[in-house]
Amino acid sequence: MLLTSLPVPPAAEPVNTTGQAIMTVGTFAGLAVFLVCAFRLGRRWRTPTPAAIVAGTLLAGMVEPLNNRLANMWYYRPGQQTMYSSFDASLPVWVFFSYAAFFGGVGLLFWYLTERGATRATIAKALGGMWVFAIATEITGTQLDTYDYFGPHPFRVAGFPIWVSLGVACICASIGIGAARIRRSFDPAAGLAAVFLLGPVACVVGLVGTGFPTMTVVNTPDPSTAALYGAALGSTALNLLFAWFLTQLVPREGLPPIDGPVLTGARGGDRGEELLASGGHRGAVPGQ
Repeated sequence: MLLTSLPVPPAAEPVNTTGQAIMTVGTFAGLAVFLVCAFRLGRRWRTPTPAAIVAGTLLAGMVEPLNNRLANMWYYRPGQQTMYSSFDASLPVWVFFSYAAFFGGVGLLFWYLTERGATRATIAKALGGMWVFAIATEITGTQLDTYDYFGPHPFRVAGFPIWVSLGVACICASIGIGAARIRRSFDPAAGLAAVFLLGPVACVVGLVGTGFPTMTVVNTPDPSTAALYGAALGSTALNLLFAWFLTQLVPREGLPPIDGPVLTGARGGDRGEELLASGGHRGAVPGQ
């Protein structure tokens, strides 16, 4: 009785091959643009930070099966072009690389804005716009019949539970803003390690770390409507707190631009030195 009252995935539902083709082409086109931008920005500003964002968000693709299992998200299996299977579900090829294309690409955009001295208000607006964009892209994916959220998810729009998307937006912002702050705060080797870890850690926090109230309730036997909507509001509140925290990492007037001179005082004296492309990082060197 307990098993029959829990959500069951639509295992026999075939994937829409046209939709799968659209998602595949879109993912790899976005990934190509992201890689070109990462290369050009890294060379222009003489920093390996974009390369670390690329590597970290590629690795983060392995987080997806865990999120699928907890959030009751199902990629249609018959006719699927499978990358690998885990947790009794199959992961399409395009989904794995979409982590770098989407989280990495938009994360790089947030990094660019932050490094160029965007104000806190600008970053907040970008985060809000990213929230809307994340909803639109997920609705597109579900309407193309490539995947679905099964079970009693609350706040559905065109079949997609929109409570998920604020966490997605926060992932992108945390990668970009975090990378900019890390570049200013750590020595090169430690900074690159931290930026590399941003992708997997941000994805776990944004997908599971703030979504757990809803994930828990959705996976209980026959949850009440009040519990479902209350849990989703709780997850949204956690994501709003996450978003607020991210904006606080950016000063009201923005960080010193990476491509502009910054006057800093030397430790132990009143002598100043001009640091080009350092962003005010004490002891910064080109390349970090």
